[in-house]
Amino acid sequence: MARTDTQINIRLPPNMLEAIRSAAKKNGRSVTAEVVDRLEDAARLLYHLEAQAKELPEEVEGNGSPQEELFAKYMVAQMQAKSLMRTLADMEDEIGNLTGLAPVRLDGIKD
Repeated sequence: MARTDTQINIRLPPNMLEAIRSAAKKNGRSVTAEVVDRLEDAARLLYHLEAQAKELPEEVEGNGSPQEELFAKYMVAQMQAKSLMRTLADMEDEIGNLTGLAPVRLDGIKD
């Protein structure tokens, strides 16, 4: 990170900050670099999901209005995203079991 990069202040729950610190130490980088890497990963995942949503199967299209068809596609994409997030959460749990590090995730992902 360059000193000229924009700085922001955020509030984090203590357990999340500690998990990020632990991961940063394990990965040999600063807390800032760890947060930036995780944000970049999240942005890549979102981009991937948005690209997949544009290529949803034709079977979600019906005889409804354009709004209804768009909503149907949105619902399918949301289900796919939740499934992927559950898979990622399971993988994080497994990594946590292997490494002893607590996974860092948003509340409610593993429904």
